Amino acid sequence: MTVETVTYIDDLDDTYPAESETGTLHEGNNHIRNIKTGLLNSLPNIAGAMTASHTELNILDGATVTTAQLNALATLSTEEVAYLDITTLGESEASKVVTANANHTIILDTGSVLALNGDLTVHGIAVAYQKLYSPTLMTAQACSGESAIDFTSIPAWVRKITIMLSGVSLSGTDDMLVQLGSGGAPESSDYSSGESRVAAATYGFSASDGSGFFLYSSVAAKAETGTVTLTNMTGNTWLASWVLYYSNGACAFGAGGKTLAAALDMVRIKPDGSNTFDAGTINVMYE
Repeated sequence: MTVETVTYIDDLDDTYPAESETGTLHEGNNHIRNIKTGLLNSLPNIAGAMTASHTELNILDGATVTTAQLNALATLSTEEVAYLDITTLGESEASKVVTANANHTIILDTGSVLALNGDLTVHGIAVAYQKLYSPTLMTAQACSGESAIDFTSIPAWVRKITIMLSGVSLSGTDDMLVQLGSGGAPESSDYSSGESRVAAATYGFSASDGSGFFLYSSVAAKAETGTVTLTNMTGNTWLASWVLYYSNGACAFGAGGKTLAAALDMVRIKPDGSNTFDAGTINVMYE
């Protein structure tokens, strides 16, 4: 009777002994010992019942995690492991999940997309979490010939917006307005703001007429350069502050506030009359 030499399970030959073979009882004992040897050497640490299914074990097939990374899961309770659901992450976001620390905080890499899209569910309950984002710079727009400059599709999670003006001027004596919008349309009432201007030997003050945050101009071709910062205070209430330099040597400082009807999703910069822009560039960064 043919008997193979066995150290591990894969040394067993299921064609031995052949059906036509005859042999001694001793050789039959050797076959039984081979089976035991292969099992004990291949599974040396199994000392109890294994309840994992083949499907569960196959999940580890091809895994590149280290022992230390697997051991990190020991800091989570059974319930937390069972209910921690990150399957709603988009592919690009899921690829940025690096590890979880001892406090069960998901650590993300420094890629440009850091949003967790979807609900985080623990113990069957949707949990609020802080979203992390990199500041996003939109596409700069040339102003010349335009009657209004719009920046749209601003995400609902945004809490700070910076409007940047470089050499922006109007075709006549209108002033400029910054308007906030929701639902894709700007709101043109209930703004509260004021601006002070300082030149070499003079100063002035102007208050908004309520149709937008008021950026004084009043002189054709007087270019304005600076920033307008919008900060979300709570809900749909936004506060504005700005610092501008005028090409005639003056500087302006302003502030104001506005509560929108719904979540902000756009900003508009426009003349307060019939003028058009005749120079300059405007861009927006949100975070």
